[in-house]
Amino acid sequence: MKFPFPVSHILISVVCLSPIFGIGCGPWSHRQSPVPRGKLSFQFVVAFGTAGSGPGEFLDPKGLCLDPLGNLYVADTGNDRIQKFDAEGRFLAQIGSFGWERGRFNKPTDVAVRTSLHLYVVDSQNRRIQAFDAELEPLAEITGDFGLLAGIAISSHGDIYITDTENSRLIKINPFGRVEGNFAGFSTGTETLLNPTGLALNKKGYIYVCDPGNNRIAIFDQFGNFLFCFGETVVSEPEGISINSLGEVFVADTGAHQVLVFDEKGNLLRRLGTKGIEEGFFRVPRDVAANANFLFVLDSGNSRVQKFRLIRTMN
Repeated sequence: MKFPFPVSHILISVVCLSPIFGIGCGPWSHRQSPVPRGKLSFQFVVAFGTAGSGPGEFLDPKGLCLDPLGNLYVADTGNDRIQKFDAEGRFLAQIGSFGWERGRFNKPTDVAVRTSLHLYVVDSQNRRIQAFDAELEPLAEITGDFGLLAGIAISSHGDIYITDTENSRLIKINPFGRVEGNFAGFSTGTETLLNPTGLALNKKGYIYVCDPGNNRIAIFDQFGNFLFCFGETVVSEPEGISINSLGEVFVADTGAHQVLVFDEKGNLLRRLGTKGIEEGFFRVPRDVAANANFLFVLDSGNSRVQKFRLIRTMN
């Protein structure tokens, strides 16, 4: 694959930041898995993608995810398709085009993969979720009384959580495709969401929801009970989120053109990037996908994905 940006290795060292909580979002007292102590650095590995409609090109992409084998799936929203890449950014496959039949999309906004390698796609303007097998063949669709959908996450038990940004709510769907609950859509308290977008689950099954209308991350348990929130004084417009196995919470702060790293309690640990077109800079980053070793940033305004190695050194 031909990359529009040079492949190089730049070590981006980030200054450690003090714990910060948003006003109105108190800290969480429950015991959590500790984030590794020490200094976290981001080493640029590769950037791939450019503007367009061909293989490996993007038009206003909004979501991405990693599968257990390290492959990357990108919701290429403006091109009404999903693209698949290997871990180094080499194009592997694509599915979809504009339409409403199975296997076609109208503005797909997010993707998620179960351990069985089934791919789930948020087909936003068709107001449904589509499921595909490991060969990217259509399996099923999930419909309901949905508004415009934005994000998706899947629990280890197979429960599916989606954000209905039009109705400002979180929806739970059981492994059989039936809607089990709607959360936060009809309340007026701290738990109220406003145009939620991306979401992610931690090891305990707690749901971290990007709540850009309130400039924060809101956390719920698997039954929809509001737990706490953070980031009100830190984030500008969070749209994408990923939690790795170490409990590090990566947030795509779209409005500030940067990525923020928190622990699971909401303590701000690191910042990465600012507005720009160079390696390690972003324009309208919309989503992130992370594991213990690597971070992928969907740099939507630059029509590319950037990959970083996560390096931890002791203080």
